[in-house]
Amino acid sequence: MNRLVSFYILLATVIGVGIVFYRVMARFLLPLFLAAILVVIFRPLHGWMVTKFNGRNRLAAASTTVLIMLIVLIPLGWVFTIAGIQSVSLISGFDTNAVEEKISKVRQQLKLESPYAKDLHFIEQRIDKLLADSRPGNNQVDAPLSNQERNQLREEAEKQILRLEEKRNQDSQSSPAGSPPTQAAKESRGTRKTVAATFLERLKEIEQLSTVDIQTDQREGLMKRVQLAFRHYRQDVFGGPVLAWVIQNANPSSTDLMRWRDKVLANVQSWALAITGATTALFGNLLLGTFILIIGVYYFLSDGPSMVRTFMRLSPLDDRYELELLNQFDSISRAVVLATLLTALAQGLLAGIGFYFAGFQSVIMMMFLTMVLSLIPFVGTAAVWIPSCIWLLAYENRVLAAILLALYCVIVVSTVDNIIKPLVLHGRSNLHPLLALLSVLGGVTALGPIGLLVGPMLVTFLQALLNMLHEELSSMNDAPT
Repeated sequence: MNRLVSFYILLATVIGVGIVFYRVMARFLLPLFLAAILVVIFRPLHGWMVTKFNGRNRLAAASTTVLIMLIVLIPLGWVFTIAGIQSVSLISGFDTNAVEEKISKVRQQLKLESPYAKDLHFIEQRIDKLLADSRPGNNQVDAPLSNQERNQLREEAEKQILRLEEKRNQDSQSSPAGSPPTQAAKESRGTRKTVAATFLERLKEIEQLSTVDIQTDQREGLMKRVQLAFRHYRQDVFGGPVLAWVIQNANPSSTDLMRWRDKVLANVQSWALAITGATTALFGNLLLGTFILIIGVYYFLSDGPSMVRTFMRLSPLDDRYELELLNQFDSISRAVVLATLLTALAQGLLAGIGFYFAGFQSVIMMMFLTMVLSLIPFVGTAAVWIPSCIWLLAYENRVLAAILLALYCVIVVSTVDNIIKPLVLHGRSNLHPLLALLSVLGGVTALGPIGLLVGPMLVTFLQALLNMLHEELSSMNDAPT
């Protein structure tokens, strides 16, 4: 009984100390995990270095560590740096006037130019100001509008509606050879008059929003009726809800462009301030993680076998299970990581060649994005080259370049993973596409960008563990009782 009590006390103590140990070592687990993966991948290189240094293991481990850093960290840091510089250059050189001119040309080519767009933008701005001023708890205006200002805005909107209706009537009267209008044209004019009249009536009801005794639900209902009337009127002007949405977004006003630009700049500014504010901590964590990674690679190479023997001696698992786990980790890590990284590298380089000959300036940045996005199932390289082809076609008006780039990416870039992965995996650890997608998304959520790589590998390793457990349970069931 005393030994049993002592055992439980010892077990509880080990669990408690283990929890504290995990909290102390938690920030170092990811660098150590990556170090273990690098050791597994470059173990043949270490064996060759041991032979070259006549069995001097620590010297070979140090030399292998230096080579690994030269092969992995320096190129990766160079790509990060160049991609960052090109991203900053691309953002700083963004010309809104040139973009607006290009949008206008594309709009004309697609026949989305509308002579009524400016009128509707003018009316919408007046209505937005009136409704924003009337909204309870509104913070969009500095001071409430006076009755005179509200009446002026409403009158400007009404006059613009009347001018727009007059313009539409003049456009609809262009019948050939002075022939009388058809029945369809008469019905269309009648519908227009009805929709416009309803909209004008709703505008007059805005005066009720300035009364003090109006209830909140009545206020919100009136505002919704005004917005709905304007939406119906816009759809009637543009010829339907789908065309209204397309033409409205294809004909942004200068206010819309300024608002979009300010929103983008605000997001970029907040992101930059957050990064700037955390520069010291970010740099310190990155430096510490890199240091732990390098030290981990060295000691795993030099003292790896003794570490494994110590772990096997302290572990309560049977030795054959531990050896099988180590072998599975070795083979799965090498297969999955090599297949994933080689595929991403190949697709990024091939896409970069296509982007270079297509005439893009920020080739390194686009190549880096292609490498990263190629790791995400169902997204892949298409998330980069499809927008690039659209840019060439719509913005730069280079039809041939867009077609050739699309064909090159479909035939070469998007199919290279079907060649590399089977050669490296040889049927091992080939995850189901749904499980691969969930492992990537979950890995990114839990671990950040490195989860693109670690997530699928952990899931694959868990799959191997479950297979081992299934085999053990089967053997136990088959054993004679």
